[in-house]
Amino acid sequence: MGLLYEKKEQSQKELQRTYSGIIEMLSLVIESADNYTQSHSHRVSIVAKMIANQMKLNQFDIENIRIAALLHDLGKVGVSEAVLQKVTTLTMQERSHIRRHTLLAVNMLEPLGETVGDILPIILHHHEKYDGSGYYKAAQEDIPLGARIIAVADVYDALTTDRPYRKAFTSLQAKQEILANSGTHFDPQVVKAFSEIFSYLETDNYLSSSAVAAGK
Repeated sequence: MGLLYEKKEQSQKELQRTYSGIIEMLSLVIESADNYTQSHSHRVSIVAKMIANQMKLNQFDIENIRIAALLHDLGKVGVSEAVLQKVTTLTMQERSHIRRHTLLAVNMLEPLGETVGDILPIILHHHEKYDGSGYYKAAQEDIPLGARIIAVADVYDALTTDRPYRKAFTSLQAKQEILANSGTHFDPQVVKAFSEIFSYLETDNYLSSSAVAAGK
């Protein structure tokens, strides 16, 4: 029995290492797909983890949110670079094209099976809005909590990063934008947790391993 248990434990560890390796490779694919948002997914994963920690979620859910955040833009590898880098306003057809990236990500990850089962709904719905006006019209509690958390982290990083069509907001301007959309675009409880960790974001401390290790 002891030998059987050891073999099972070793097998689980090997599976976890394989899973971690796949996640790492996929995150690199995402970063190479859109040079203008290089490291965006990494930063979003850090902010999302900080928010989840602040909301006192369990470690299993926090890790799923972190991984989902790392992979949330995986579907953009299937979106035209011309659309991703476009400076002028997107056409309706281009908007429809870019909206497909959430479903494309799910389709790409589904072959990994049960290993990624918990993160697929988070990735699929990370562009939902709390009032139901997002990609798939899910609202409030019908949106997975992880997706509601990533929505705030994603917008914060997007706003504070230079884009082809605009210069970056200051961290304070980005915070004010998120606060202004609490209850419409964003879950008020997630916004509250975001506000509570904002002092770390404002000083870029969140990019240091010590801030993450402290659960902030």
